[in-house]
Parts: sequence; C-alpha cells; structure tokens
Amino acid sequence: MAPTLEKGSQVVVSKLGYGNYQYLGQQVLKSEMTAEVRRGDIVVFQYPQNPQSIWMKRVIGLAGDRVVYRNKTLYIKKACKQPTDNCSDYSVIEQSLVSQDENGLKILQEANEDSSYQILVNDNHMDLISHYFSQVGSRHGEWEIPQGHYFVMGDSRDNSSDSRYWGFLPEDNLIGKVILSW
Repeated sequence: MAPTLEKGSQVVVSKLGYGNYQYLGQQVLKSEMTAEVRRGDIVVFQYPQNPQSIWMKRVIGLAGDRVVYRNKTLYIKKACKQPTDNCSDYSVIEQSLVSQDENGLKILQEANEDSSYQILVNDNHMDLISHYFSQVGSRHGEWEIPQGHYFVMGDSRDNSSDSRYWGFLPEDNLIGKVILSW
C-alpha cells in the first residue's frame, strides 16, 4: 500500500458495522453488514482465495460500477442509483504528479469521488494484462462489479496483487476499514 502505508506501518481498523467479527483469527460472529463502504476507503478483508490470510487494499469500485484499467490509468462508469446521478459514461480518475525519480518511479495524487490519496507507479514496468482476471462478457482489463462485491487495488499499482488479478472482493470477506495509520 505504499506510499500511503509503508512496510511496518501500524493501523487502527474500525470493525463496527462490517458484520465479520474475529478474535485471534477465529470467527466469533457473522452478521449482516450495515457499514457504508465508499470509493477510496482502505479496507481490511479475508483474502478470497485464502480466507485465513488478512489483506488491506483500497476500494476503487462498488457493485454495479464498470472499471477499466489501461496504461496505468483508471476509468470508472459508476452505477446509477438515482436518476440524477452522473453515470452515463466513463470518467477518468484524476491523477496529478507529486514527484518522479530518474528511474521512472512516480508518486501521483489520485482523486476518486470525495477521496484523495497518493499512488506509486513505475513507467518502466509494463502492466501484466495477460495475467488479469478475465470476466465473462467483458474485454481484458475491463470489469463490471457484481452485486455484493467490490473492486480493490493496492496503492503501489505495479506491485499489488489485487482485483485486477484475482477478481472481486465479496462483501462477506470485509473485516473493517482503516481509520488511522502511523
């Protein structure tokens, strides 16, 4: 999750309303989720391919959204929930350069809805499109998020195993949201 969370960072996670309560790795209670998950939230979850493993990633898309990732740029077509929603076409997730080194490593400021955060990309690293999760009925590098699921990505985009590679995050796997880090 660099540059947002560096290796060794400590986090406080709010579990209230997520319905997936564990203690020392053991499931204590499972109930209906009442918390609102928003684009840009950093969530803690049970990795879908190995629920014993706990991961953290940033929520990029919500159920019903269409996500496209091409040339290190995100495009989102938000799901229409209200007739007044602006969801008619894809919008690019804005990125602005914060810093860049001589090796092509860039820190970019990204704005997704009300959330703004920094991501790390390497212009010299090719996207591994051939390894992307392939959704039936969608082109490679494009996904439509099913109900009860989320699309998550790491902030270190070229070094993250995330929804691009293993698919959608089921709502039942959510444990909580990061509310503080140091």
